[in-house]
Amino acid sequence: IFDELTQGTVRIKSKNFLIETPKKGLAAGAEIVGLCCTEFGLLLKENEYFPSIDSTKAHVRALLAHT
Repeated sequence: IFDELTQGTVRIKSKNFLIETPKKGLAAGAEIVGLCCTEFGLLLKENEYFPSIDSTKAHVRALLAHT
């Protein structure tokens, strides 16, 4: 995150890692993945490769629901 994403660097190797790692949890029985870092949105879109919640988008949706 700090060496790449916060510097504006997006590497396919890192994206692939972020796609493959949660699949292990899903295979073990998890139902959804939390993308709980503001920079993860640079690599993946919510529900793009597996069921997921982008925490940044979830916070915005919650704030908008209360306005």
